[in-house]
This record gives sequence, C-alpha cells and structure tokens, in this order.
Amino acid sequence: MGGLAGAVRGLPGWALHEADRLLGALAVDRGYPAESEEKRMDALSVRHPEEIEGYRRLHAMAARVHEGETATERMREALVAARPLFEQLVRAQPHDERPLPPPVPRQRDLRRGRIPRQRLGPAADH
Repeated sequence: MGGLAGAVRGLPGWALHEADRLLGALAVDRGYPAESEEKRMDALSVRHPEEIEGYRRLHAMAARVHEGETATERMREALVAARPLFEQLVRAQPHDERPLPPPVPRQRDLRRGRIPRQRLGPAADH
C-alpha cells in the first residue's frame, strides 16, 4: 500500500490518526505533559475524568488502524467518543493568558446608512 501504512489504511484511518495527533497536540498546548502519552492521559484524567475514556479509545483505535484494523464504523465511534474532550480543551480556560476582548460595536455612517469602510459591489452604487 505504500507511505504511512497505505495512508493509514485510507481516508477514515487517516482522519482517525490526525484526530489522535491533534488531540495530543492540543493537550500539550493546554499545558499537559509532552513527555509521554501515558503521563498526558494521567494528567488529563484528573481534570477531565468524564471525557478521558473517549481519548483513550481514540488513541487505542488509531494504533489498531495502523496495524491493519479497518472497521470504518469503529473508527467513527472512536472519533465521536473523543469529541467531548476536544470540546473541553478548545474552550477558553480560566488560566488562559489573554482572553478575547469583547466585540466592539461599529458606528453606522448615518449619511449613507452603512458601516464606515464597508465595501459594496457595483450593484450598490446605483
């Protein structure tokens, strides 16, 4: 099959592999240990005890896919199981350095009835 075990056994396998890699990188970016998967999962289980099982399932399935497991439905289930942890990790956390500022309301140009510097197409010029 070729490179990276046949592109990790097709598109579903590639997606599973990438989701596992992304979730691990996201956890490291959030301050969880980078030294090993085991340490990272142990640390994640303290703060996210309800969601960690989905990540473990995803990680185990990614390893099985690399070894030849190709049940697409099982891969889908593993991806779905890991989603709650992903959602927890991408949320703004109290310890984030700089929270996003609140949106600044724009003032309307009352003469033209539009937002200043708003680009309009040719149909709006008549």
